[in-house]
Amino acid sequence: MIRKGTLPTGDQSRLNQHYQEVAEGLWQRFKEIVLVRKQLENYVFMPEANAEAGPNKWLDHLGKDERQVQLLATELTLRAFQLGVEAINYKILVHLKKERTVAISTLADLTGLPELLIGERVNGLAQIGLALRSIENDQVEATVLTDSLLGIIEVAAEELSNNIQDRLPEIIRK
Repeated sequence: MIRKGTLPTGDQSRLNQHYQEVAEGLWQRFKEIVLVRKQLENYVFMPEANAEAGPNKWLDHLGKDERQVQLLATELTLRAFQLGVEAINYKILVHLKKERTVAISTLADLTGLPELLIGERVNGLAQIGLALRSIENDQVEATVLTDSLLGIIEVAAEELSNNIQDRLPEIIRK
């Protein structure tokens, strides 16, 4: 049976702050995606191939459908968590949070995976906003989203640890 509990005020406040920071980090990434799409919308790659089509007006309709906006927000949030909680990605993010900027080669050493695979993992993390990657110097940086997602996990793990310590002796004695 799962009992509904309440977090101490300080933990609830930390958790709320992390939630807000996750939302802000995802908003920043979404804004980047929209701005790039807007630039591409006005760029004509091959005019002769698509002479009749006008500009793609997908953005005009996006904000007008509340259901679509909610679906988009849910999908971006789930994708960030999905990528962030995968074991190797989580290890990468924890190291990024601690060091702030890390070379791909360092992450390869940390995980035991080849640099090519680490680069692909980092690209996935960067695509959703959990990391920033500089191709020029093969460096990876932590983001606000990195910190806030890990913050949520840390608060939950800390609370679980406290519950185990407080409640396990009672279960064992029964």
